[in-house]
Amino acid sequence: MKKYFLIIGFCILSVGSFADEDKVFDQMKKNDQKEVQKKENISAKNKNSFNYVRVGPGAFPGYAIPSYPTLGFGRRVQNNNHGYDISIDVHSELVLNWISLKGEYMFFFPKSTLSNHQYYLGSGINYMSFLFVFPASLSLEVTPGIQYKRKSGRYNFIQLDISNPIYNRLTLDYNFMKKYVPGVGLSFGFGF
Repeated sequence: MKKYFLIIGFCILSVGSFADEDKVFDQMKKNDQKEVQKKENISAKNKNSFNYVRVGPGAFPGYAIPSYPTLGFGRRVQNNNHGYDISIDVHSELVLNWISLKGEYMFFFPKSTLSNHQYYLGSGINYMSFLFVFPASLSLEVTPGIQYKRKSGRYNFIQLDISNPIYNRLTLDYNFMKKYVPGVGLSFGFGF
């Protein structure tokens, strides 16, 4: 029995002495580093963030028709398929001016590699008031849109802003049926 263990032990030692361990381990390290670099490059492709200005017709809470001009500034951050958007918008009518603060979670649908545009869907909350004094309105937002990259490397987007008031003191006509009517707006955004 001892002979068998000695023979097996000598075989293992003799095979180990013929192998060049440094080359084997170096090759294994190189392969691991290449795989890590590939994974980092793939995830870095879909990371971007930019500031933007946006314009378009907006809707007053309780009125579904987008008829008031809107000017907004914000920041959008994307990490692969997930992101967020924070903005401040100014809506204006001849005598009424109001401000809204928006915060949204964005889900970016996977895009094809040849395409420079990407579809997304956002959901969040909107606080709106007459220059930050009461009465105020809170509404839930849903935002489908498309974002695309220009040749200069900057981003533009077109989105539909659908808001459903959950608390609305802004409506001048306090008719219950009109008070909680969803509002619709259209935004054209230009990254800088």
